[in-house]
Amino acid sequence: MLRSLVGSEMCIRDRCDTAYQALPPEQQQLFVRVEGPEDAARVATEEAAAARQAEMEPTALEIALASEERVEEWQEVVDTLRSIDEELVGRVMAQLMKAGANRGQIEAALLSCEHLESVAFLVCHMPARDLRSLSAEFIAENVRLAHLAKDALPHGVAASNDLFLNYVLPYCCVNETRDGWRETFFQRFAPVVAGLSTREAVQLLNQEVFSQLGVSYHATKRPKPDQSPFESVGCGGHASCTGLSIMLADACRAVNIPARVVVVPLWKDKSGNHTWVEVWDHQDESWHYVGASEPSEFDSTWFTGKAGQAEPGGVHGIYAVSFRRTPLLAPLVWMGQENDYVFATDQTAR
Repeated sequence: MLRSLVGSEMCIRDRCDTAYQALPPEQQQLFVRVEGPEDAARVATEEAAAARQAEMEPTALEIALASEERVEEWQEVVDTLRSIDEELVGRVMAQLMKAGANRGQIEAALLSCEHLESVAFLVCHMPARDLRSLSAEFIAENVRLAHLAKDALPHGVAASNDLFLNYVLPYCCVNETRDGWRETFFQRFAPVVAGLSTREAVQLLNQEVFSQLGVSYHATKRPKPDQSPFESVGCGGHASCTGLSIMLADACRAVNIPARVVVVPLWKDKSGNHTWVEVWDHQDESWHYVGASEPSEFDSTWFTGKAGQAEPGGVHGIYAVSFRRTPLLAPLVWMGQENDYVFATDQTAR
């Protein structure tokens, strides 16, 4: 019965929306003006209806999510999400609506994984292309391995939960093909960095990742700039600075080192664009930059001088990619105007 009531309310609301859209523009404007008692009464009625809708939304959501056989499981999911963040339930539901035919896979990931906050974070911030394509197994395995590294390796020990969620947990760096790289990288490189400080671990990874996988820079032999790790290995071992940075950032994340890809669309001297990696060092609680496949000390590379000339807010700025949605789309030159789902923060001033 409750499901029917919710459906009825949605039908009424849809009919109201349809009627509103059918009005001429001059009549539509009446609905956004308050010029007399009748308009004031209308506004008050609309506000009361909105308040009632807000009050009933969690119940409607529970019904929308729950299948006949798994009501109790969904109730537990909803309660857990609400305990983390009151708004999280609504955000998850909004993303499920975008998943299309793949919605069952996203729901299965939410139901099956013990690290629900991590799955919910990924679901809330993943782009539509991933909502419509990633399997429950891919999502759950990525989360399981990220937490395995978190428990086994100390490099992110002082990082906040937000740092873990945004810079260790994600399965991608930019718009690259979604590879299941985490297990391979954890098995290969966790023994390499065990017992090392973050600084020592990153310096060693910056050598071992590329020597072990046989990947090096080449400006023209790589098939495309935004290659995933497996694509770079499979194409003869050639990658752009972006492909190398994706590979190093993924290797760092696989061993619990928060890492992010950083881009400059155009150097101030107009000599080109560049991509590199920043890693979080828990010992001094700050970000440090390194060139991928360019072993060196933190914050000391060939482009240090060029980076110092960057200007915030434009094509000469420095932007750190964020899996968490931000108000700023990352200016990725290889995507051009097509980027509508890779986000960033402007780090030029830092």
